[in-house]
Amino acid sequence: MSSECNYFGIDIGTATSCCYQWSNNDACVSNSYRPLTLSVVLLGKKTKVGEDAINSYRFDNQCLLYNVKRIIGRDVTEIPQNDKDHFPYKLGVREDRTAIILPQGNKANKSYIFPEDVYTEIVKSILPPNYDQLKGKKCVVVTVPEKFNAKQRAATINSVECLGFDEVRLFSEPCAAAFSYFHKEHIQNSQTFVVFDFGGSTLDIALIHFADHNFKVLAVGGHPYLGGIDIDNAIIDLIKEKFRITQKISPMLEWKLKLKSESIKKALAYSSQIVIRNTELFEDDLVPEAQITISKAELDRVIDPVLTSAVDMAYQEISTTAEFKRGEISMILLTGGTSQIQRLDRMVQERFPLCKISKIDQMSVARGACLQAHWEFCVSANNRSSVDLLMQPIGIRTTDGITEVLPSTTKIGEEVTVPFNFYPSYDYAQELLISLFQGDWERFEGQSNIGTIKINIPHPDRIDNVCITLILSYNKDCLLCFRALVNNQEVYYTTIHDRWHSTNPYYESQNKEVVNRLISDIRIHAEYSPDGKRIINEMLALQERRHNNQLSEIEYITGLRSLEQQVTSYLSTSIIVKK
Repeated sequence: MSSECNYFGIDIGTATSCCYQWSNNDACVSNSYRPLTLSVVLLGKKTKVGEDAINSYRFDNQCLLYNVKRIIGRDVTEIPQNDKDHFPYKLGVREDRTAIILPQGNKANKSYIFPEDVYTEIVKSILPPNYDQLKGKKCVVVTVPEKFNAKQRAATINSVECLGFDEVRLFSEPCAAAFSYFHKEHIQNSQTFVVFDFGGSTLDIALIHFADHNFKVLAVGGHPYLGGIDIDNAIIDLIKEKFRITQKISPMLEWKLKLKSESIKKALAYSSQIVIRNTELFEDDLVPEAQITISKAELDRVIDPVLTSAVDMAYQEISTTAEFKRGEISMILLTGGTSQIQRLDRMVQERFPLCKISKIDQMSVARGACLQAHWEFCVSANNRSSVDLLMQPIGIRTTDGITEVLPSTTKIGEEVTVPFNFYPSYDYAQELLISLFQGDWERFEGQSNIGTIKINIPHPDRIDNVCITLILSYNKDCLLCFRALVNNQEVYYTTIHDRWHSTNPYYESQNKEVVNRLISDIRIHAEYSPDGKRIINEMLALQERRHNNQLSEIEYITGLRSLEQQVTSYLSTSIIVKK
């Protein structure tokens, strides 16, 4: 079968994109002359991508499109306003989808274009030159951020499958980077790693255990709106502030400022300051300042909040795991374009002083995707264990132009049979269940278990099936929980903190009991604490803020729990002293 198939791994990044192809029993870059292509598209009579697009960009009525990864598969209302302010194009809704609105009189002779179409142009440019002449099936694995939702994943698949691929699957970016690292470094012994994937659009964090040539994803986290774009925007705002620019700028100038922000980061990695003359950016004399100076200290001041948020988020995600508490994490793997910032190394090392820091090159994600493609489409299914099935971070399968997902018409408790090679990721499965059960709360009142979906997967080489069970329920603290079981063995558990809670009357009614219990405990224990009056006053202040809708339900309960811990910890300490 392998001789009749062509396997590809594709990473569509915010800044750069890359494609690997399986050849000579290994993953090889598809275009050795240009292994990395800038994710920039110039629309015109002839569409250009990458360096060709940049070199041909001369006028404002041309359409230079970049940073599209931030908007693909998202509703216009979901995109942060700060991002919209820095895009060189406007966004709108066309055919019930988010679209990029193109300027009038543009050479492409179009009024709008969808982000998926921009993705398609990027992928088309990174495929091997002989792609159309290849014989046999064409199978591809495309990487996506761990935090991509179902709509973003579907949009990514749609942008790729139109290029003639017979099968398209998705793979988590941090997992692809880890897969590539394990394969390249020939890791033999059992180890636990943290993958810190800080790209242009998103932050992805994955805790991965590697043993016996297999890896298991233990935990995932991150942020869908935290990446290199935010650093670039902060530097661009600093330049505008220094040059005293207050009016809206043209798309051409926005692009120049983006390029200048990149050069500033590189220059200040080795210098204490940089001088920028207005003639480097502006073609008129309307700018008040002839030149500005940006120091390394000023750069650190504007980018540190982004870097600190990323490192703090990684620490919060990982420090609660059992592996971290046992000191079993041996290495932090840094990948993604933003992780190349030297200052980030020191910040990560300070938060994880016992872990070795190692950087993975930007092409490792595409390489890992190609390795996964060969494994997925070529390696015999006999080598896969049932427990490992759900560990594969793949959520959607496309064959012959048909995308197969769990049907939206599925009812609670109904069993669904899907193809063997359908692998729901945890994030995807959570979102799937939430979308199925949202808005139908009357049937859940008084129940701790919201609903269960069973997925039967026929195994081609075994008599018995693999049964994946996905469960939504409430725990004793009334937090929404997601569980995943494979053949009745629990392989994943997490609590879900989401605004989704606020629309559920059952959740709110259960919270009243929790709140009343916490307030009662605080009042009782405060009598024995020397800080009792302060704690009571803080509790009353929390109640007042909650009454005025200044705190969410979860923030309110979290604050009450903190106060309860203060008074109960003092009480237990005082008892020990008396003894």
